[in-house]
Amino acid sequence: MTKTHFAQTIGIDWTRVRSSTIAALPSIVENMESKQCGFRYQHEDMEPAVGFASRLARLNGRPLRHFLADMGIPTRGVEQANETSIKAVAQLGGAKESELLRFAPLRSPGGRRFKFAGEVFDASSINRTFFRFCPHCVLNDLASYEGPIIARPWLRLSWILAPIRSCPEHNVQLVRTDAKRQQYQYFDFSKTMDTYRTELERLAKSARVMPPSSFQNWLLNRIRGTHQRKTWLDDVPAYAAIAFCEGLGVSSLHPPKVMVSRLTEVDWALAAERGFLIASDGEASVRAQLQKLNDAQATTRGVLGLRDTYGYVYNVLKKTAADPGYEKFRNTFRNFATETLPLETGADVLGAVVKKQTVHSIRSAAKAANVHANTMRRIFEREGFHGNVDISALPDHRVIVSNQKLERIIEELRQSITSPSVMERMQIPKHYLNSLISLGYLRTITGSDQRPNARHHFLPQDVSAALGKMFEGAISVSEPSDRQMTIPDARSVAVTSIDFIMSLVFDGKLKWTGRLHGGETFPDLLVEVDELTSLVRREAKGSGVPKHHIDQHIPGMGKHVLKFIEVGALELAEEYNPAARRMVSVVSRESVDAFNENYITLGALSRNYGLHHRQVRGILSSLDIAPTFDPSALGTYVYDRNEILMVDQHSPQMWKADI
Repeated sequence: MTKTHFAQTIGIDWTRVRSSTIAALPSIVENMESKQCGFRYQHEDMEPAVGFASRLARLNGRPLRHFLADMGIPTRGVEQANETSIKAVAQLGGAKESELLRFAPLRSPGGRRFKFAGEVFDASSINRTFFRFCPHCVLNDLASYEGPIIARPWLRLSWILAPIRSCPEHNVQLVRTDAKRQQYQYFDFSKTMDTYRTELERLAKSARVMPPSSFQNWLLNRIRGTHQRKTWLDDVPAYAAIAFCEGLGVSSLHPPKVMVSRLTEVDWALAAERGFLIASDGEASVRAQLQKLNDAQATTRGVLGLRDTYGYVYNVLKKTAADPGYEKFRNTFRNFATETLPLETGADVLGAVVKKQTVHSIRSAAKAANVHANTMRRIFEREGFHGNVDISALPDHRVIVSNQKLERIIEELRQSITSPSVMERMQIPKHYLNSLISLGYLRTITGSDQRPNARHHFLPQDVSAALGKMFEGAISVSEPSDRQMTIPDARSVAVTSIDFIMSLVFDGKLKWTGRLHGGETFPDLLVEVDELTSLVRREAKGSGVPKHHIDQHIPGMGKHVLKFIEVGALELAEEYNPAARRMVSVVSRESVDAFNENYITLGALSRNYGLHHRQVRGILSSLDIAPTFDPSALGTYVYDRNEILMVDQHSPQMWKADI
């Protein structure tokens, strides 16, 4: 049948059609209202107009291009969703115009978006130069319809949607077509599908199983308007929901620097499903996943940046920073990132500037406070910001703390001065400064009071207050007497400790102090050496145990005391000895009491039970009680006191054994 004869069969004047333009199409359609093609199929559910037109043409023995030309319909009118063209096809095929128009992708102004079924899609979300298909569905079509074989398969809307990668009916991966289509060439579904006819059986057998997808079901139901379950994604445009689900899924399943160009269709399908399952449950679920991505970076090194932490999903949101359709996702992402990452004030997060840093790492806090990172790390540890979590193995960039906990510390550190600056300002030697710090007369803002060699930091006002306290009540002196001396000289004459003399000064226990020439530094402070000497002689004797008297407190220790001091079982202390008028080294009373509470020597056991030390050793050996310390290294036998008491309670007769 020629095109002229074909046109005449449905009552169209071919000469008029040939001279008509698109502007004349409405009148042509009006004349066609009562005319339909002699052969036609029923319009299937969600069948796109471009596929329906192709089937209609082949069913009536004409290629799509010729069929449309015969009808006076522009060859690209249907493909480009021209309303008049689609209505003309609907009239010819006996389809409902509303249904055919509903599932026709209508290009928005500018061509970057397409709208159909009330949903907006990106151009990348619609396959317009190729399509995918399910070989099982095509085989069913071939068996279900009559007429030319080429016209039997029909195009499903899901086959031209890029996010749909599996057949929801047969749960297999869709096969991608590879039509040799040139630019501006019309889309002919039936012609392309016919090229795969001989391969359908093989393709059906080899089709990869792909389980049902919650993401695909949600998207198709949303297009149909039959979606019932409310999700967090329902109020955002379809194109944004698709891109976010895929991006979040990729970041959840792959490393941050994954090359997405190497991901397969299966990878994308799994990513979309994972992202949908996370995002559909709401903002809390998305934040929980972002926290997992934070945690995954905890042991890595380098700057804790947005791209390195969140990967592909960050790229998706960054590329669409000006698109209002993604605003819901950007807000969630932006709020979470600023709350959990050490993003500095002024940093750009998806188009918004961080106005105030909310969390700090050790490194960023050190930078903000202008101190060394090691100083800030010790502050973190001393303040116990992480509870019982050991942060020693974590890099400085990965130890995160709320700015609320650090705000005061950082502000004070910015104003602070270090020990060398304090020594210069007060003109005070280091040992005397350390004494002021350890005794609490000069506060450190780093909490390092009990660490003499720490990098102390002080507030200038605290240093000024300490100087004021030191000279409180001091009398201005121009020519001091022989007995009015500086603190270092007076300490040497009176033979006392730095801590003792500094305590007298700062606690106001000296009746007289002087200020040389009205000075304001440590060398200008004078004390009466005779008053100091009298106070030193009244100082209470220390409670420490001299090393040569250790046997009186720990029987059997004797000359071995030095070895136990070396291993840390006993501790040395410095005490003032009034008789000798000097500081002496003694064994601290605390360490002696702790030793006797936990241990007992062989000498003490021999004395307590009236046995020779060999008998005691033999009894304990028979009971498998071994010394706590190595006798060969320390020179004497020491046992666990609790172990001895436990055995003694259960076997009191053991000390009467004849060994």
